[in-house]
Amino acid sequence: MLTPMQKEILLDLHAYGCDSPSNISDRIERTRSGVSTALAELRDHDLVTSKGRGVWSLTFHGCRSAQAIRVDRNLDRDPDRGSER
Repeated sequence: MLTPMQKEILLDLHAYGCDSPSNISDRIERTRSGVSTALAELRDHDLVTSKGRGVWSLTFHGCRSAQAIRVDRNLDRDPDRGSER
């Protein structure tokens, strides 16, 4: 199961494309070291890959996971569903 920070990172990379831990941490307002640790964990699950020179990107599975997270979050906010999850 993914942590909230890992989900934020996947969504960030999905929205902004390849980027460095520093830029990701600025956007999601988390520490750079925390983002770097989470990226290493996501890499171990084949959700992100290092492009070299400190740049990370989503893998195919990471892209699919980010899409699923977005759908899940949108369902949580859908007023037509009648209630929150």
